[in-house]
Amino acid sequence: MKATTQEITHLFGLSNETVLKSAVRKHYGKAFLEVYTMKSAEGVISLRRAQWMSAVQDRNVSMMIWLGKQYLGQKDRFDLEIPGEETGEAVQFYIPAIARPAQIGKPKPNPEKGLHVAEK
Repeated sequence: MKATTQEITHLFGLSNETVLKSAVRKHYGKAFLEVYTMKSAEGVISLRRAQWMSAVQDRNVSMMIWLGKQYLGQKDRFDLEIPGEETGEAVQFYIPAIARPAQIGKPKPNPEKGLHVAEK
């Protein structure tokens, strides 16, 4: 749950000293910081698992997009610059992402809208 020390003491109605010194050591046989670090790591793993399950099992498109950006370096927008052959000036293009949330699994590229010359 990733609760802070203050939240833990409030939840159990104990003082910081009691939690930090005696209650945790008595229950876990370890110091508070060691137990807190271990339990925090378990919370992070649990959250990551829930996010993956949301994306993969539940087909949550928003979570798929977010995970793709975080772990795969994906972007919503791609800019492409091609040097001009005749004038030497660069031509900039905006290439929109082909698959939007409603189209996942069935991308439909549109030749008329797939590639746009950026206006200056």
